[in-house]
Amino acid sequence: MQTEGLLFHEGKRGGCEHRASKRNVYLCQNFDQMMSHFAVRNGVISGAVQVAVLLLFYFISKMMLISFASVVCFFIYVGFMRQTVIQQRLEQGGYISFRDAFKWAWLTFIPSTVIVVLFNYLLFNFVDSQLIDMQREMAVDALEKMSKFLPVSDEDYEKQLEVVENQNPYGLFSLAVGLPVSFLFPGALIAAIMALIMKKENPLGV
Repeated sequence: MQTEGLLFHEGKRGGCEHRASKRNVYLCQNFDQMMSHFAVRNGVISGAVQVAVLLLFYFISKMMLISFASVVCFFIYVGFMRQTVIQQRLEQGGYISFRDAFKWAWLTFIPSTVIVVLFNYLLFNFVDSQLIDMQREMAVDALEKMSKFLPVSDEDYEKQLEVVENQNPYGLFSLAVGLPVSFLFPGALIAAIMALIMKKENPLGV
């Protein structure tokens, strides 16, 4: 009786281990499938294209790099995220749900952003730290102009000015905090708007 109980216990444990093993295999396969998806490839390509654009602006004009390059990069983001949704929709027979469109557009944004952030960290901190001083000057000018239109006391203005002058927006701490936030805004917001526009539900519900 004791032997039967032991065998039952071992069989039950073996069954649990088998189910856990199958679940782990499924999760690994799902992860591998996601990582090999063209959304990730598009994200990496998007990041590489943005790095090329940033370098181009850097060699043409440092001021243009700081003031205008982000606008160009935004449209690169949107273009590659849109391309991913189109590709996925074609693979699904011309239909895609809001959930899938959002997921794959967002997955395109994430690796692209990581690449750009790492590049900016190296460029602003190690390659040309003068860029940080230029950005601070632009921020101070913007603060001065804003103070003319908004009722700001001298004390508050001095505090804000001190923060701007001492802050490094491309420092390791700032980027470590800002990177996860950027996944939500603007990343998730752009993906949600794009999914809302590009979704096409299958009328058969398949």
